[in-house]
Amino acid sequence: LPPGAALPQPGSPVLNEAGKTVGVVGSAAVSPDVDSPVALAIVKRRHAEPGTTLSLGDGTRALVHELPLARP
Repeated sequence: LPPGAALPQPGSPVLNEAGKTVGVVGSAAVSPDVDSPVALAIVKRRHAEPGTTLSLGDGTRALVHELPLARP
């Protein structure tokens, strides 16, 4: 999620670029390791590829990353 973005609520929809629901947010928090809000979501497999751009129901853009989310 972009720095400063509001944390999505669990259960919030995750949308593809066509605006179709492809998943749901499970949890979200501000990560001190990457100094940004992060969210874990369950999404359809074809939308789970790292680098895929998705969005939340409020229009916030989200980028799929590999785990773990940590700076080297």
